[in-house]
Amino acid sequence: MIAQVKQGSPLGGPNEGEGPMDLEDLEPRKQKPKPKDLDVMGVDELEDYLANLEAEAARVKEKIAAKKSYLSGADALFKR
Repeated sequence: MIAQVKQGSPLGGPNEGEGPMDLEDLEPRKQKPKPKDLDVMGVDELEDYLANLEAEAARVKEKIAAKKSYLSGADALFKR
């Protein structure tokens, strides 16, 4: 159900003549995924799952390092 809000109120549209905002606009766009249920996984599945998580963590660390390198290069260029 969408609540009706009078225009001019904090929840009304930002411009005159716009209709009220949908409540969906106020909700976060992405919700954190729920953790997997590890109890139903066997040892082999858990080991595979852990290996996948470690590979993803390594990928993220590489991306962070690349971005930091890029930023430090840009800083060095503009500090001259």
